Amino acid sequence: MKKGVLLILALAALSFSTFANMQATGWCWLDDDAENAGYTVEELTPISVKTDTSRVIRLRIRFDNMDSVDHVTTGLQYFTAPLPTTNISGTDARLTPIGPDAFFNWATSAFVSDGTPLQSSRGITYNSINVGDRQTDFSPGIFVSSSQGFIVPAKSFTEIEYSIIPTIKAEIGTYYFMPGGANVQIWPEASNMETFPEMSYEGFPISVKGVKSASVKIVSLDGSIQLTSLPEGSVKVSIINTIGQTVKTVNAESTNGQLAISTSDLASGLYIVDIAGVASKKVIIK
Repeated sequence: MKKGVLLILALAALSFSTFANMQATGWCWLDDDAENAGYTVEELTPISVKTDTSRVIRLRIRFDNMDSVDHVTTGLQYFTAPLPTTNISGTDARLTPIGPDAFFNWATSAFVSDGTPLQSSRGITYNSINVGDRQTDFSPGIFVSSSQGFIVPAKSFTEIEYSIIPTIKAEIGTYYFMPGGANVQIWPEASNMETFPEMSYEGFPISVKGVKSASVKIVSLDGSIQLTSLPEGSVKVSIINTIGQTVKTVNAESTNGQLAISTSDLASGLYIVDIAGVASKKVIIK
């Protein structure tokens, strides 16, 4: 009898801790082509992005605050595969905040100003493992293109729209996004009834139109490799050692056809500098 009572109490405590906070319960990717932008893909559908730093990407997330107190969400974060098999909160160590030194940064939309109130819901589908957590009272959300907190009132749901871009530091791979804040949670188990916003990043497009390989100059100087006569726009440069290992990759924008790559983190020796789709040349780093 005593064991049965303890089991019931344990389950009750687990239920309370599981569903007492605020959850991110639905999402969609949007094009930055209007104030009330259209869906890039259907709700809860990952996107595949091949872009440079000029494309703004918008992500709208629904939050349900089933708690009896207000909760705060503090910006957007991301992490890489593999997906967790249990709940994850907005303070998880695997999460990296959006910012200029990360793979994704905040972006200014051409159509909506940072902090603009979102007075109406887009009707994003509630998608959570506990139907009873669904709230019916809508509280106006906010458009976010900078790192900031936002209060979601108790016993209500809202929608927050985040505006981001990949940075030149972004690496090819799959990324999952989640708002920050200790009281924000996503529960990705239970037959995938709740999922993280997902993006597959395919890297920078390479613009080589009108550029001849022979015209590109690659010179190793003290502490850097200098590249000239590059195509305008984004380029991908790989530095490869003598056994074929890529020891450094740079996605960057050339300025007047020029680019400098620091070699302070590389050992002395012979390397191949490969500019994707443009040119490849051996250099000696001293």
